[in-house]
Amino acid sequence: MSSPVWSEKEGRWVLRIYANRKCIKKFTSTKHGTAGRNEVLRKRSAFEGGQKYARASVADLWQGFIIDVRARYCPEGARNIEIVGNNNILPAVGGRRVTDLSVNAWQRLINDARKQNGELYSKRYYKTIRNTVAAFLRYCQRDGLAVADASLLYTPKNALKKEKAIITPEVARRLFDDRDAIASDYFIHFYRFLYLCGLRPSEACGLQWTDIKGDRMTIQRAITRTMRITEGKTENARRVQFLPDAAINELKAQKALTGSLNSPWIFPNFSGGALCQDLAALHWRRIRQALGCPEVALYNFRHTYITNLAAAGLPLISLKSLVGHSASMPTLDIYGHTTDDALRSAQTALNALYSGL
Repeated sequence: MSSPVWSEKEGRWVLRIYANRKCIKKFTSTKHGTAGRNEVLRKRSAFEGGQKYARASVADLWQGFIIDVRARYCPEGARNIEIVGNNNILPAVGGRRVTDLSVNAWQRLINDARKQNGELYSKRYYKTIRNTVAAFLRYCQRDGLAVADASLLYTPKNALKKEKAIITPEVARRLFDDRDAIASDYFIHFYRFLYLCGLRPSEACGLQWTDIKGDRMTIQRAITRTMRITEGKTENARRVQFLPDAAINELKAQKALTGSLNSPWIFPNFSGGALCQDLAALHWRRIRQALGCPEVALYNFRHTYITNLAAAGLPLISLKSLVGHSASMPTLDIYGHTTDDALRSAQTALNALYSGL
């Protein structure tokens, strides 16, 4: 499909439609910049019988966009886009013509987005809104509609930067004591293992006994909240860790607890099948209240692990390998290859760190 071209010779935007190698229609605009380019696209849309389509509202085009999203994104990513659309985009501009919405109109939608109680969203959620709007505009652009330039959108600075809660040493000691309210929970070794190894909850759910060879653990799969088995959140998620002694002890206790199920999963559900994160989170809410840390979610075990190892002086390159972060993640700013010796050093640091447990 042809695109408008600025002609210095003619001093205007030009777009030609060809059929059988002959120019059958020419659209022009003397306006400079994006305004002229968009005018040419609108003229072409009307010529090609798309005048009615060019007047389509955001809601008219949204369903086709969602179909496109489901074909290109993983189920979890597509679901996030649908949530943003239903909560923040369609209620605000669903009835407006997509070709009438400027960059500033879309930016105001992003900036003004609020929770139902009027509070600001987290910075990550505002970024999701921005990325969803940009993806929608690119979808419309592929259909030849003259829409706002998605590259000019930004994430507002007033977004809340939520502090990551961590598990304090005192709470950690209570997690590992033998009080009935805690130690009798079916998933107690799952929670302790998260603390000791810093895995994503999805990665711990995906662990199988074949992934453990002595004190060496290979992380090579994850189970999403929708029970979809994947190779992990990113390509860096596939990695090796050497287990500290405390983690090996938890695996032995877990084997004694669930060995009769003959399950391939290290942390199975009650019947031996793959564990759903939501089930583990449900039990964790009771445990965390008994521990006195009601605001700590399962993912915060990972934040605690990273905080503890960074405080212990572990080299950033080793920490990057342990947690499965890419080089672009803010956790690290050093590139390189992590050797087994470096991972063993991390194991030694963890053994010293967990000796008080």
